[in-house]
Amino acid sequence: MYTRKPLGFQKMSFDVTMPEEGRDRPEVFRVSVQFAATLDLDLLRQLYNKQVTTPEVPQAVVQALDIILRYGPSTKCAVVGRSIFKLPVGEAAIGGGLELWHGYHASIRPGQWKPFVNVNTLVTAFYESGPLLTLIGKILGDRGRDLDINSMRTLSPAQVIKLNEKLRRLKVFVTHLPYRRKYTIGKVTVESANQIEFGDPPVTVAKYFASKYGRLQFPHLPCIEVGSDKKSYIPVEVCHVVEGQHYRRELDESQTSAVIRKASVPPHERFRKIQEDVRGCIAAGEPYLSHFGIRISEKPLQLSARVLPAPQVIYKDEKPVSPNNGAWELQDNQFIRPASMTCWTIVNASRRCTESELRKFVNLLLTIGRRMGMTMSEPAGCIEYRPPSDITCVLSAQREKFSNLQIIFVVLEGDGKCSPLYSTLKRAAELDLGMMTQCVREETITKKCNHATVGNVLKKVNAKLGGTNNTIPPAVRTIIFKKPVMVMGADVTHPAPTEMNRPSVAALVASVDRLAFRYIATFRIQKHDFVAKARLEVIEEMKNMAKELLLGFYRVTNCAKPEKILCYRDGVGESQFSQVQQHEVAALRAACTELEVDYQPAITFVAVQKRHHTRFMPKDRKDGCGKCGNVPPGTVVDTTITHPVHFDFFLCSHFGIQGTSRPTHYFVLWDDNSFDADALQRLTYGLCHTYARCTRSVSIPTPVYYAHHATKRAKSYLDASYRSSSNGPLPPTTFLDRSVRVCKVIENKMFFI
Repeated sequence: MYTRKPLGFQKMSFDVTMPEEGRDRPEVFRVSVQFAATLDLDLLRQLYNKQVTTPEVPQAVVQALDIILRYGPSTKCAVVGRSIFKLPVGEAAIGGGLELWHGYHASIRPGQWKPFVNVNTLVTAFYESGPLLTLIGKILGDRGRDLDINSMRTLSPAQVIKLNEKLRRLKVFVTHLPYRRKYTIGKVTVESANQIEFGDPPVTVAKYFASKYGRLQFPHLPCIEVGSDKKSYIPVEVCHVVEGQHYRRELDESQTSAVIRKASVPPHERFRKIQEDVRGCIAAGEPYLSHFGIRISEKPLQLSARVLPAPQVIYKDEKPVSPNNGAWELQDNQFIRPASMTCWTIVNASRRCTESELRKFVNLLLTIGRRMGMTMSEPAGCIEYRPPSDITCVLSAQREKFSNLQIIFVVLEGDGKCSPLYSTLKRAAELDLGMMTQCVREETITKKCNHATVGNVLKKVNAKLGGTNNTIPPAVRTIIFKKPVMVMGADVTHPAPTEMNRPSVAALVASVDRLAFRYIATFRIQKHDFVAKARLEVIEEMKNMAKELLLGFYRVTNCAKPEKILCYRDGVGESQFSQVQQHEVAALRAACTELEVDYQPAITFVAVQKRHHTRFMPKDRKDGCGKCGNVPPGTVVDTTITHPVHFDFFLCSHFGIQGTSRPTHYFVLWDDNSFDADALQRLTYGLCHTYARCTRSVSIPTPVYYAHHATKRAKSYLDASYRSSSNGPLPPTTFLDRSVRVCKVIENKMFFI
């Protein structure tokens, strides 16, 4: 609670009466209010007037302004974090019992000379309110058709598992009582209301309801289990889903497509909607904003930006290619260092992929690979894989049959990485056998077997086999690359809200060549995170991971030691900057000195943020790029809206194909290399052009992308380990450490891309 003036007391308790629909007597709550602190707004004024010797943004003041800003709208709408969402009008369903709600994010952001309100329009998924039975029918439906609950005699174990994945922690109210008593779903039971018994003497839930509230219509269906200490069971047919519940789980492919279609609007349309949201926010919060003397402009801020020139991309024989709108064609150029693929095989795990389609794919693979400079031979073999065969045995047999086997192409059914085989395959190949694999979706072979798609597959394969595709020109590299340099990327991936019994995984990648193209990776389980059941963003074993990569650099580069280290750290919020700086930068330094007492390379540590709500639009639509009219690749903003204390900048390094481009926000947390803003911005932009998997500039520097891929790969290993474990919950230490430790024979290769 925030007040403009003192309330006239230090502490007071009083009763609050809360009536509830259907109850004879309202509930009475005892509430205590106690003075906590006075927030001094002069701290903010002093910061902007340069009157402080140790400048620091007063976070408590910013938080108070944040709460005041959103309080008015939050009393009338659903609140998700710092975002406000309104009940949809008209058709909003996206399948599976979900619907899209439109809303906006609103927060106070410190600018260079005053605070700003950061507003962005959003869409997100909510559960559809209504009878729980209806929601169950939509969740269990198939191909857009709801399951008819009236025709169901019972639910299968697989259906109950799916319901528990979707419904756990969902709030419902019951309809068999005269008032709306609310419950949180603990789980959906396997047994039906006819089978579950309680009390002494035992009575089934169905009989209890029949005697007290009336006969159930669906006694053969499950109940929900509620309560933490004392369990209670409620038939699903008397439950009603409470309105306004945010869906926090992963969306399926069709739902994701629906969200993208709704959310992907061009800049001019997005900014029009944002201005509507700003007016709505001001109107809803006007009494509170006026009370605290806060005024907000309805017009978006206009500011100056620069567009960095795109670096040329260098191929074999120093041949340059100039990007156009963030993309370039390989044309007749070849990889700088083409790999050799002379002993390889195919494992076809798809029932839909025919022999003739595979032959067409192989022919195109050979043709394009040779054109790119690779030494290519016909596959040494092609076999079919069908479950329940052990994929480890299949891969092992291929290695025994072909002693010089370099890589195995595996054709996966369905949606590639979502295939149940993917994680098991990668775990077997990279942890157990030390083999390189390249997965290919069946659709790539049956429907998308063209030069562009096959070319992208070969870009990955060349990197995996030790080749170098391209690099950025010396003019960009020599900013710091005159002497040995290691470019690093770091990331932590967390479990989904429904998997909080699983640990987070940290990954660190590092370049090991003078062209900053080849990278190696290492992973670790976040042990404290696993024990405490809390998301720990700081990388616990940063020191040991960095030591591994420094030793890897030393081996791969024939005993060279990096004299400079540039680390891009993904996934860190501003509230964690101090903690990450104190722990991770110190851990990097300790890793160096533990390897050699006097070894002290210059370290630059940059936090990379993609999950923010700042958007840009060209003032003149004629200056926009592409059909959507986005800002062009290379757009840099480093004034006005940047932080009053930190060294930070926004860089939009990619071409916005659809919707409104999201710039990346960079914060320099440590800089021994004394970068000036332009040099670091150009180098960062250059590193967005070295991503092995495509001929486009990407939205974040390549090492950050690779760190993200590495955490996803480690998560795949864990998924496979959890599925293969027959002893219940996995132990949090030794077993899990082994579950992300790759074989030494591939640890210096780019297996993770």
